[in-house]
Amino acid sequence: MKKMVLFTYRPEIGKIYYDDLSLLFGGYMEIRTCFLNEEEPSAEYLSHADIILVSNSEIINKIHYLIGEQAKIVTIDFSYPEMNIEQMRKFPAGTYALMCFDPFISRKMISLLYEQGINNFIWLYPREDGKVPDTEYDVVVVDDYSQNLFDDLKPVISLGNRKIAFSTLLKIAQEADIFNKELENMFLRYCCSYKGASTLVNNIYNDMSAFHSQIRLILDYIDSGIIILSERMEVVEYNSRFMDLFHVTGELYGKKIEEVPGTGELLTYIEKRKSYRNKLIMYPAGKASLVFNMECIIRGDNQGCNYMIILQEAEEIENKSHSLKRQLSTKGYTSKYRFSDIRTESPAMISCIKKAERIARIDKTTLIMGESGTGKELVATAIWKASDRRDNRFIAINCGAIPEPLLESELFGYVKGAFTGADPNGRMGKFELANKGVIFLDEIGDMPLYLQVKLLRVIQERKITRIGSNQVIPIDVRIIAATNKDLKEMMYNNKFREDLYYRLNVIPLKIAPLRERREDIRELVYYFAKRYASLFGKNLQKISEETMEHLYEYPWYGNIRELENTVEFMINMMEEDGVLNMGTLPANISEPQPGVGKTGASGTVVTDMVTPLRELERSEIAKAIRIYGNDTEGKKQAAKKLGIGLATLYRKMEGTDDTAGKR
Repeated sequence: MKKMVLFTYRPEIGKIYYDDLSLLFGGYMEIRTCFLNEEEPSAEYLSHADIILVSNSEIINKIHYLIGEQAKIVTIDFSYPEMNIEQMRKFPAGTYALMCFDPFISRKMISLLYEQGINNFIWLYPREDGKVPDTEYDVVVVDDYSQNLFDDLKPVISLGNRKIAFSTLLKIAQEADIFNKELENMFLRYCCSYKGASTLVNNIYNDMSAFHSQIRLILDYIDSGIIILSERMEVVEYNSRFMDLFHVTGELYGKKIEEVPGTGELLTYIEKRKSYRNKLIMYPAGKASLVFNMECIIRGDNQGCNYMIILQEAEEIENKSHSLKRQLSTKGYTSKYRFSDIRTESPAMISCIKKAERIARIDKTTLIMGESGTGKELVATAIWKASDRRDNRFIAINCGAIPEPLLESELFGYVKGAFTGADPNGRMGKFELANKGVIFLDEIGDMPLYLQVKLLRVIQERKITRIGSNQVIPIDVRIIAATNKDLKEMMYNNKFREDLYYRLNVIPLKIAPLRERREDIRELVYYFAKRYASLFGKNLQKISEETMEHLYEYPWYGNIRELENTVEFMINMMEEDGVLNMGTLPANISEPQPGVGKTGASGTVVTDMVTPLRELERSEIAKAIRIYGNDTEGKKQAAKKLGIGLATLYRKMEGTDDTAGKR
């Protein structure tokens, strides 16, 4: 039990305070009184006191050498709840009034009365030696304990019964760390005993009760079990979910945690009084295991701490995790695609997948190359799903689909007021959002040059800076970029930075176009046909062989995306017989295609399209210059390789400089 020592100058005042304190705190603290004018305080007792309560701040100077380091000092504020302010206002201005209290309390009372608008008195009060001033006075101000000290000849204003102020009681409870629901109710009964004060006190209490009810409502809304303990390991607050977890009934306020049924398994961790994060507490079969969190909450002005414990059923967390992942899959933050979902019969594609599976295990920047519609994002998400980052976000952004002025803010975010029209709260960029996960930069070839510089810096330093901010934010992301363009060609034409290209191309992966892996067409057609038939409620029976042959021979310059859109169209056009025939094909596919012929033995399409010689010549000259260099020695080697003279090369290059570019 904690110890409290009360110091006053006068025994009669000490007795008043002691009676009130014993009524409220007698069950929580051992209380002793000392009167400085009568006895020397015990040094041994004071050195072990937890609370030193003084009626006058001047007392502290006299006993400070006796007080132990652990003691908390509280100065008593008092009130006169029966004080008749209106009676005092009736006296004329300039009335001499004698305060019948010691100088400290007298000065304090005068100040309080001025605050109440009582300014019609000229105040007198006893000197330090207790003597009354010689000045003639008109009225005497007393309380119930000093009234008998003065004769009845003078008018007397009685302030009534002196009480310890409510604020002081709260301070004592706070410093002693003993405030609970039971003590709160005792405070209410104490304050309501004030004559004429019940209305004010009730208003205060009602406000407190309303606030407490709001806190309980918030706690009960949380689906985790929550309990808050004092430094003495007594229950300060809790919610209904905690009671459900431990099948507890009745009030817990003020109880020791070890007295709460079912909490024995927690005591091992609680008693250590330190923070825990996601500690799994296993229970015997038939009882749910709990995930245990504990945190120390520092009270205001470093006045000790409470301990908040949060508990959840492990199985409940797992179920929520699965549910969240399902939701995130619809928001672009996760993916439903794995390598096993990629349908292929093509040896080239099988080899590509095997390479991608190896790439997934290497946490390095990856560049995926392939024509539009070949499934670059599908492969990127499959890499992520097979990597160590699969439990974190996958953020995709199409660099070619976002207007250039907005792309920078999408990638890096911005702070409040960064530019006109910005979100007033600022916004997190995609790189920050993808922290610990993967960011997929699709169509990287469409990124403007000035942003390429910033991206290069991000790759090198693994740090970003929001627009309008000087704060550097470290990030940990894996970058997977994709393009349908020839970045090497763009690099030689000064449309893509060489240093960025080599930073992105750490681990390259090329996906073949559909026309080069025709083995997959048949299976993909059936897959998409079944999918869309189910989606649209159609009864698919078969696909005619003629139709399948036509689909097989089509060049599919739009690759798998074009094939999927075509099959979706065909399902919508299908008659009730459930047959996909030539009549269901879109016109652009059913009509003969220029340049489309039969598939050769190698699997490539033989076409009747012809490239003009001049274009071929320009292309080969540009290629030779890229290989051997644009200096004099390089041009000599290029001319030799092309089988032409150096002068001829220079002449032909007059129209090829824009193609050749510079190294």
